[in-house]
This record gives sequence, structure tokens and C-alpha cells, in this order.
Amino acid sequence: MRNVKNKTTKLESGKLVCFCSITPLPKITNENESNLFSIEGIHKGENYTVRLLSSSNLEEAKQTIFDLWPNLEGVPEDLMRYASIMGQCRYYIVIDNVVLETKEALIKSNTHASVELRTTVKNVLSLFWGALGPFEEYTWQLRKPLFVSSKSSSIVSMNGFLCTRSSQLISYDDKFEDTFFAMLENSWKGSTFGNIMETSLDMISGSLRTLTPSQSFVLLTIAFETLFTRDENDWAGASRRLARIAGNSKQEVTATRNFLNDGRDSVRQIRNDLVHGVIGVDSKKIKEFRVRFATLIAQSIIFLVNHFASTRAYDDYHNELEKISEARFGELPNKVDI
Repeated sequence: MRNVKNKTTKLESGKLVCFCSITPLPKITNENESNLFSIEGIHKGENYTVRLLSSSNLEEAKQTIFDLWPNLEGVPEDLMRYASIMGQCRYYIVIDNVVLETKEALIKSNTHASVELRTTVKNVLSLFWGALGPFEEYTWQLRKPLFVSSKSSSIVSMNGFLCTRSSQLISYDDKFEDTFFAMLENSWKGSTFGNIMETSLDMISGSLRTLTPSQSFVLLTIAFETLFTRDENDWAGASRRLARIAGNSKQEVTATRNFLNDGRDSVRQIRNDLVHGVIGVDSKKIKEFRVRFATLIAQSIIFLVNHFASTRAYDDYHNELEKISEARFGELPNKVDI
């Protein structure tokens, strides 16, 4: 397991309360334990831990629940049903936020910081899983007083948070780590880049939740146009910018631009047909194009998040985007040898 400690702090003396959540990832089947991770840090004065854990059977899943929430009295039947879901999974995400006890903390289901943390986890996983990313499903949220004289932990709610369509774990590496910390810091909030990111991530989240491929596709085009167009007539320019940022060679850039903007067999044409109510758009093509389109957008956002977190040129977004897309294209080889 990879353990990462960012900034941590020792909370002032007093009684502590932990807001916890646990979410199974039922479709993950591979057994690469090196991708397990634990991230610790502090966000808005609250210590947090985000962990990807595993269990191989129901008993291990039950033990995980007892380890995470030892003061649960009686262990409700529905929580044990939840353990059975975990027991059928191999992996699950656990998030903890620790705060000082207050009257509010003992009645709230979460804190503002914990909501931001969970949103960040969901968004980062969305980007790294791409088209196979998370959709809202099962999550237990608990409030756990961390002192001996406390009453039992409270099951606050079972809310939608995330599952994934992917059967593979995300490779946890420096890029994942840097993206997580940058998005949690959200230093661009309120800027041009911040507003563009917020809208784009909302569209991506919506595209993963909807059950209709055509609706999902249209939401992705909104994310694409939000990120890469300067005005409503700039689809060709937007295609060029995305292709240059996502491509690994000039040959690949050309192929991606054609995919986005070349005639009848392109993202642009499918988008136009869908939003103008054309009957009989090929549903198989929509599904195929959606996967590649979503992956390209996700890869581009990861690049942009890390670039702008470094340069902080948040309010000069469109000029900076043009500059970095041109610079990256100039550095690319003509083609990548296989």
C-alpha cells in the first residue's frame, strides 16, 4: 500500500468526532495490491484520511466495519447486509474527517470540509477512470465520537456516492496524487479557470449518472465546449486545442482532430444531430464515440489541472490554453513508434 502524508496537524486537546464514509467498488476484479493507497492531510482545519482498502470475503468485510466503527452497538442488520455487499467486492474507498467535538458536530451528518473532500475524491476518480468512471450508488456515512465515554456511533445516512463501470483499479502514481491535492486545494475557486472547471466537472458527473447514451454524449459536448471554445463558432479551434493537449504525437493529433471535427463521422456531427432532434442517430456509434470522447476530455482536464495549479494563470485561461497547446504540439514527435 502506498502511504502519502501531505499536511497534518495535531488538533487542540478535547473530544473529537469523526465523519466517516465507506463505498464498495463492486466491479473491480483485478488483484494488484500495489494500487492500494492511503492519503492523509488537513483540509480547512480537519484531519482527513482517504484509503483504498481490500477484503477477500464476508468475514474480512465485517471485521473492517468493526475496525472502522468499533462503538457500533448491535451492528444493525442493514449494515451487515452492506457488509455482504462489501464481501462480494474486493475493494472499497474509506474516507474519514476528524473534527473537534461541538454541539453542531454531534448532530450534523457531515461538515463543509468533508463534503468538499468527498466531492474531490469523486471528481478525481471520474477523471482517472474516464468513460468507465464512477456513477452514484451506495455509500454509508457515519458519525463516530472518538472518546471513551461516548455513545455508540450514529449511522447518518446511506447516500449515493460512487461505483465504477471499470473492472480495473486506477494506477496510483504521482500524477494521481498531484491532481488530488490540487483539486482539493481548489486555489482557482472563483476565477475564470475555476468557473470553467466547475461547469465541466458537473457535466462529466451528469454524463456518468445518466442512463441514456445520447444524453451522456450531449453533456460531454457541453464539457468540451466549456473547456476549449472561445465562442459559439469555435468548434474547429476547440478540436485543435484538445487534440494537441491529449495527443502523444502529431499523427495522433491529426487523428483526434478528425474524430472531433471531420464530416459525417465525427463528434461534431453526432452532437448536431442529437441537439437538433434528428431521428435515427446510430446508438452503437454514440456509445463507441462516447468512450473515446470522455477519455480525451478526462486526460485533458488532468493536464490542465496540474498546469494551472503550477502557473496560477487562472484568469488568463483562454490565452494560456492557446499558448500551452501550441507549445505542446511543437514538442511532439511526428509519430510514436510501437
